[in-house]
Amino acid sequence: MKNKSLKWWETVHAEASELARWIALYEAVNTIADKAEEKNIPFDKVELKPIAIHKYMDATENNILKKVLRQIYKVDVCYNGDAPKEYLEILPEPKNEYSVY
Repeated sequence: MKNKSLKWWETVHAEASELARWIALYEAVNTIADKAEEKNIPFDKVELKPIAIHKYMDATENNILKKVLRQIYKVDVCYNGDAPKEYLEILPEPKNEYSVY
């Protein structure tokens, strides 16, 4: 497999991040619309709360980003907590610069 350059990764990550943010907004608005529909409230009468929508987007964006990278760009990204056990065993232990007494 041909090695990808850092420029390629920066471009892909920027595009995928933007797409993930838009998808998170789409999901937030659709969730609000679904709840309004359940309560028989017209969507134009719903009070949208930008801070709550922003928090929802922040909470879901990272998972959406991983899905976008995997499905569209064929890049599998995992973080230490998500990594398979065999990968965690080969990673160096993080150095703890500060001690807690």
